[in-house]
Amino acid sequence: MVGAEIKKATEKEVVAERVTRESKIKCRIDSGKRRKTKIDTGLQFLNHMIETIGWRMNMNIDLEFKAVNFKLTHVIAEDSGIVLGSALRALFEKRMKKGVNGASRSIIDEGSATAAISIEGRPKLFLEGNAATDMTAVEDMKTADIDDFLDGLALGLGATIRITIESGKDPHHTWEAAFRALGEALRETFEPNPWRGGMTAGVKGSLK
Repeated sequence: MVGAEIKKATEKEVVAERVTRESKIKCRIDSGKRRKTKIDTGLQFLNHMIETIGWRMNMNIDLEFKAVNFKLTHVIAEDSGIVLGSALRALFEKRMKKGVNGASRSIIDEGSATAAISIEGRPKLFLEGNAATDMTAVEDMKTADIDDFLDGLALGLGATIRITIESGKDPHHTWEAAFRALGEALRETFEPNPWRGGMTAGVKGSLK
């Protein structure tokens, strides 16, 4: 099963759910007034990074993961990424009618990282930089599972995502820089752009 079932989708709010033999996940994204959100994946660092994405893109994100059989970190990471990506995709499709940028690039501090996104129906993750490959774990997560989350996000969103980690010593701060940059890039991606109404980041027009 790829993607998630969209339960609600407007220009301001999306609710997505995904149920498999391994997990049940519900995600809500809204662009209303900043509020206390609920993120519970079972992985504290992943909770923190999803919250970071929301804060940087100026949107509230709720995401709840429930294991059906085994609580495997790979499943938590990948499936959560897919559902979050699917919700963002639904939001993009609603906003694309009036026009959004659809693509962006960002840079952030401490550990230094850049993120670039293009929503054109070509799901692919490019994760680059020595810092990303040198670190094997951060807090309660393996870096391989972070890769799975980001890969799932790209798949659900139907986007090309390129993250380059340029420097950083502390794994927490280094990965946080990457997720900050990702959130910043998503914020710019979803910014209104009436001139591009009905268009993807490229020139082929509607995704439909």
